[in-house]
Amino acid sequence: MEEKPKSRPANENPWYCLATIYGEQEEGVESPFGFLFDRKLADKNRLGWNRWMATGLSEAQRNELIKRGYNSSELVPLANEERDEFVEAFAKRKQSTPPEASATVIDFIDVHFERAVSFGGFVFPNYVIFNGRMFDNGADFRRTAFCDGVQFSEQYFGLALFIDANFFHNAFFDKAEFSGVADFSNSTFQAGADFKACEFKSHTDFAGAKFLSEVPDFRDAKLSEAAEWHGVQWPTSPKNEKAAQRQVYAYERLKAEMEQLKKHEDEQSFFAKELNARRALLWFKCLNGKQDISKRAKFAFGWLLNTAYSTFSGYGQSVSRPLIYLFWLFVLGAGAFAMFPSLSPCPIEPWSAAALSISSLLPLLPYKPDKDIIDCLSPLGGLLGNTQSFLGVILLFLLGLALRNRFRMK
Repeated sequence: MEEKPKSRPANENPWYCLATIYGEQEEGVESPFGFLFDRKLADKNRLGWNRWMATGLSEAQRNELIKRGYNSSELVPLANEERDEFVEAFAKRKQSTPPEASATVIDFIDVHFERAVSFGGFVFPNYVIFNGRMFDNGADFRRTAFCDGVQFSEQYFGLALFIDANFFHNAFFDKAEFSGVADFSNSTFQAGADFKACEFKSHTDFAGAKFLSEVPDFRDAKLSEAAEWHGVQWPTSPKNEKAAQRQVYAYERLKAEMEQLKKHEDEQSFFAKELNARRALLWFKCLNGKQDISKRAKFAFGWLLNTAYSTFSGYGQSVSRPLIYLFWLFVLGAGAFAMFPSLSPCPIEPWSAAALSISSLLPLLPYKPDKDIIDCLSPLGGLLGNTQSFLGVILLFLLGLALRNRFRMK
């Protein structure tokens, strides 16, 4: 990406002319984010584009866009008289007829934008390709709707704003370079998000983003230290073995990148998500009838261990869970010791039962119950005490692990 590819003048591209049907920005305006950028002209161009492209939207797509906050008046196809005026305006701009919304691909390949342009709020009903080095001075895709797939492969971005953008199908950013701020905050990815081999050199913001069906793929990518992930909505549990394996790879890569960047909390978060995806993968492998019984039993045992790790400690992140389970083990143990028949004619006193329960749970405590009480325990009571001790050691270990992770102790 050191050398710029051969590019086409923007005004030779019919889609660019359609996007700027009512005029281009003045020469010398370098960025769609600058003070001199004519926002009123950009809004007029956006309205013209969306009304023209509205014929390419299905009723379901239109309703979904309105549901997501897009102005319904911009999603209404042009009336006959309006359409004639629009065609006439385009003829003045390009001396031809405008490309139809029913086109298979909206092609911006290797277009060189000589002037600043904003695609903020645009609705793209069809697959759109932005390959080529065209956004040196900034890319404005705030609240843009990509109703079909979009491709920014090997693209170079100076400043890239995709705030509140909606990607309804796969989005490809593979091998793209973000030299300035890359802001995807509150954007929604309905399908896959491919960021393989991308390079993020500055502040990167995915705060509040929604990945509804696929975990973004950052394999071979280089993330900035200033990468924000708070408030992200991640996909639910995968539906099949292939989807589970993809989630494992994606979370594994994000965890490794956060570890390299010394972002401890993000690393722990992605590690927990990776383990959760592995649990789903083990479950699907366990159900796979093509595997022999020994392998399926091995997968089932791995699934049980993974589930226990999640249940009792939230994959080493929860301090409260081990404490809660320790408390209930104490309560249930004390009640059981008070109810179990002892070898003596008299049952164990409640306070003695409580003391016996807590000493079984925490064997390292200096307090030990009276020898008479121990000698009077029935075999069932002895089994309960040993079980409590075993489970107590595990829960104390999980508690210590959570505290270590919480306070970043080595």
